Amino acid sequence: MNGRALILSTLFLVAAGRPREPASAAEESGPDAAEVYAAVAGAARDNLLSPEARTFFTEVILPELKEGTVTVNAAEEAALRGSEAAYDYQEDAVKIRSGATLEEEGPLLGFLIHELVHAGQDACRYGQSRRDSERDAYYVQAEFELRQEGVIFETEEGAILPAVDISEMDSMRKWVVYRAALKNAAAGKGGLNRFSDGSGAEFMEMEVVEAARYFREMAAAARDSAMGQILTASGLSDMTAKKRRDPDEFLNKDGLKKAGQAPAPEACKAWTAYFASLAQEASARNANPAASSAEKPKSPAADSPKPK
Repeated sequence: MNGRALILSTLFLVAAGRPREPASAAEESGPDAAEVYAAVAGAARDNLLSPEARTFFTEVILPELKEGTVTVNAAEEAALRGSEAAYDYQEDAVKIRSGATLEEEGPLLGFLIHELVHAGQDACRYGQSRRDSERDAYYVQAEFELRQEGVIFETEEGAILPAVDISEMDSMRKWVVYRAALKNAAAGKGGLNRFSDGSGAEFMEMEVVEAARYFREMAAAARDSAMGQILTASGLSDMTAKKRRDPDEFLNKDGLKKAGQAPAPEACKAWTAYFASLAQEASARNANPAASSAEKPKSPAADSPKPK
């Protein structure tokens, strides 16, 4: 995949004490499947993936990686078109730039999580268009990065959004934050929404209904902008129905070709339902002519704190 635009994430070191090859050989080959498995399993264990993503990874993706049904191969940068990693659905392989390393504070794990989402989509035979498959993968990558950086901090009570100003974040990250805030508001846990967005609104003090309305509309606005970024980054922005059909990476529903552990059907169903909400969110907003734009979100009621 081309033009990866999301911001750097901090990585996990692979299992301590693991014997390493001589530097020249390791750098030429890049991380292997065992290293990738350990790093991604660590992200799931440390709640750096959302509950929905953790289920999908632990029940669908990680077993396929462990069994060797999905492989990890090194590839030259030219073959990846400038990306750090890519998923090849014909080979059922995640390809990593030759010489890349899974090191602390490097960006590679976020990219690998993105590409492994594609492997899971393939395993579950979702038959998605590339547009939808990229949407899901970018969303999970952004969730991971925000959780790793502490912008989203999961507790037994729910996802805490600390006192961070998100006004300068890119649209994809704002989309993730507003959806998490909406979930908190809908559950009556507005006290977890401690962040700010430059609007001047005091989210912890807002009434439940007004907070939910605000976050819903801001999430939809951020989503619209994020989807434009995704289409551009994925090389889809100049496509029209007359010129060319959406690339059908997963439309053939071929699934994984090697004999491995079959994905858990319930995990696949749960994942489908989770991401269906992303599309429904946009449809609901587009059907409502009163919905506000990203620049001018609909204001809360007069008796509630108002964004400036």
